[in-house]
Amino acid sequence: MPEAASEDSVERLLVRLRTLEDQVQSLRFSRRVLMDLLVAMDHDRRERGARLKEENERLRRMCRQMARLIQVGGALPPPPIEGEESATPVVLDRSPSEVREAGPRTT
Repeated sequence: MPEAASEDSVERLLVRLRTLEDQVQSLRFSRRVLMDLLVAMDHDRRERGARLKEENERLRRMCRQMARLIQVGGALPPPPIEGEESATPVVLDRSPSEVREAGPRTT
């Protein structure tokens, strides 16, 4: 009888060992999936940050250009059309010295 109990105990241990090995394999797979997700999220975060940085710089340039135009000509150019890369350049029909002498247009 002790031999049968010993074989039964060994078999239970082998079953337990297989169960634990399956769980370890499952955890490894889950870890790989989570790491892939983290890498993808980090890539997206960096890409979004770069796009926001570019947009911020573009808005700063537009703001400086608008400030210069207001200072020089006293008028604003039309707003850019949605989706256009760059606004149409504004051509002043008066030189900055003429604007300073005459002041902004009232027409």
